[in-house]
Amino acid sequence: MPDLSERSIAQWLERLPEDVRSAIADGDVPPLAEGGLAAALETAAPFQVPDMVREHSADTHSFGRARRVRLMAWVARQTYPESGAIFRRLTGADDDGNEGGDAVGLLFLEDIRALAEALSPRLARRVSSASALDLVVQAAQTLESDMEFRQGGV
Repeated sequence: MPDLSERSIAQWLERLPEDVRSAIADGDVPPLAEGGLAAALETAAPFQVPDMVREHSADTHSFGRARRVRLMAWVARQTYPESGAIFRRLTGADDDGNEGGDAVGLLFLEDIRALAEALSPRLARRVSSASALDLVVQAAQTLESDMEFRQGGV
């Protein structure tokens, strides 16, 4: 189980880039309530987290976005490659991908969207960098050359 203490979350947030930090930090890190969800998570296996957060929905809401994102990251790392199924349970999505059926599921979906909105520009810049575009052009030229060769001439 990751350290979800107020101090640990604050230190983690300080290490994040400003745009990511502002997307997932919803004010000061709230104190971690004793008992309830915090105590249940100490001994829970990652696949039990979706049930735990629903059982303690009030604590889940008071956790704050940064703590929930940190919890999701831990769950994803611990359950890979089955993390997709765990996240469907966590967000309340059904097998057809229909989104959250309850307040806790919608809360986690909002957290994921906030993180994705912060990371999307970074990913787009990375994909559209000059070196990445050069690789795409080279691959297209190679493919075109291979197709012309197979067709019997240049």
